[in-house]
Amino acid sequence: MGNKALAGIGEKLEELNPRGLGEAIKEKLATGVPPADIKKSLSKKMAEIGKKYVDGEIYLPRALIASEIFEEVLEEFDFPKGELGKVAIGVVGPEIHEVGKNMVAAWLRSAGFEVLDLGVLVPPERFIEVVREEGADILAMSARLSPAIYAMSWVLRRLKTEGLRGNVKVIIGGTAVSEEIAKEMGADSYAGDFMKAVDECRKLIREEGG
Repeated sequence: MGNKALAGIGEKLEELNPRGLGEAIKEKLATGVPPADIKKSLSKKMAEIGKKYVDGEIYLPRALIASEIFEEVLEEFDFPKGELGKVAIGVVGPEIHEVGKNMVAAWLRSAGFEVLDLGVLVPPERFIEVVREEGADILAMSARLSPAIYAMSWVLRRLKTEGLRGNVKVIIGGTAVSEEIAKEMGADSYAGDFMKAVDECRKLIREEGG
């Protein structure tokens, strides 16, 4: 599908214009543009917005609003699920902050991942359950307070004792952890921001596929 058929889609997202974006999507769908092509166009724009944030060209609020609009249109329209792999993501308690987690989830979806959002205050047992019962390829855990580090470590130990560690890659992030802590607890990767999280998850999927 040519660029002309998709003209205006990404711009509405970058303009933070949810109504205009919704109308543009409806118009494209009515003219026969495949949902997969529309999602691809939006994903490309999300990557551009993320890079602008990392490069300091835009501030966090614009990136956050873009992620919220992207998630809204994914929910409203019948776009195909991610094809790269399945990522289960959640914030380990004791905390209820979810802005960072939501942004990571949005950019993972835009990059082509299927995302299982477990929310906040996620019990450690839930992470084990989602690996065992829902076949997550990647487990992404975030922590902003240091007590949550113990829960993360428990999850990694429990995955080993239940024979599940070889089935899933584990990435951690959040202000309470660091790359050094990730290595110490035995995680596969660490990400300090949402764009890095996407890059690391891509690497983990490539490693998984050999």
